[in-house]
Amino acid sequence: MFHTHEERAGPPFDVPVVRELYTHIGGLMRQQHRHMALLNGGREGSFHGQGRCLYFIGRQPGLTQRQLAEQLHIQPATLSPMLKRIEAQHWIERIRDEQDNRNVRLSLTDEGQRALDERHKAIERYLTLTFQLFGEPKSQQLLSLLQDLEQSMDAALEQCRDTNPTQGA
Repeated sequence: MFHTHEERAGPPFDVPVVRELYTHIGGLMRQQHRHMALLNGGREGSFHGQGRCLYFIGRQPGLTQRQLAEQLHIQPATLSPMLKRIEAQHWIERIRDEQDNRNVRLSLTDEGQRALDERHKAIERYLTLTFQLFGEPKSQQLLSLLQDLEQSMDAALEQCRDTNPTQGA
């Protein structure tokens, strides 16, 4: 169960422990990123962000470039070269919106859907193996701890915003 700082008993955390936790979390995120890049194909023509683009386009056929950029939290101009590279692989197609000729809708081609399906299978296999090796009890415990950490991070952000409202806005 999540508790606020005031509800916790004991002294504040030891700074070296907090830094070590932060370092390990960052390291795990980098490792996960590297592994996902390898599983994303690690093949000729694959690039950072490609899998996420395919995922969102596959999940929401007809998405505009602006909508996709918002979901990826990047600028539409940054997305353009990414989409050109995916389009060169024949994984997406751009379809002019019939109601608003200024908008171009994105959808996966059959080849793009196959690439996305292959990626999902590879990632599912990797995650299954990872957590089988880790074990069910530890996986459940980790899930619970990560959920608590997420709540703690949200609460800390709110406290930081309350303390300094110009940051994080």
